[in-house]
Amino acid sequence: MIRLEVYGRPTPQGSKRVFNGRLVEAQSANLKKWRKAIADACEPYSGQNIHLGPMRLEVDFYLERPKTVKQSARPLPIVPPDLDKLVRGVGDGIGQSGMIWGDDSQIVEIIARKSYADDREPGADITITPL
Repeated sequence: MIRLEVYGRPTPQGSKRVFNGRLVEAQSANLKKWRKAIADACEPYSGQNIHLGPMRLEVDFYLERPKTVKQSARPLPIVPPDLDKLVRGVGDGIGQSGMIWGDDSQIVEIIARKSYADDREPGADITITPL
């Protein structure tokens, strides 16, 4: 089992699109920073063998609460970013590290949650379990 703590602004990763006959992926500067933070968190595992079998990915996202939203008014983040798009960024960020798995297609099970980072820094706690 591998546990990663990633700090920063969890950023969703959108779908790829075809533009003028070319497959492109829109990436914001925030997404690049987020994926780099994830890849950097994988660094302690650089000396291990890459797992090539099926994997379970569990992620708890902690999003910054907007200053205008009180905890009593909205205890959970039921607004964008979408949870599935946040998970997509994590999968590709881990893949970008080249240290944990060969490809995020190895994920066969996902458990994901999002909440506000009221008592901690924004970021994500990630658990990767080879099955």
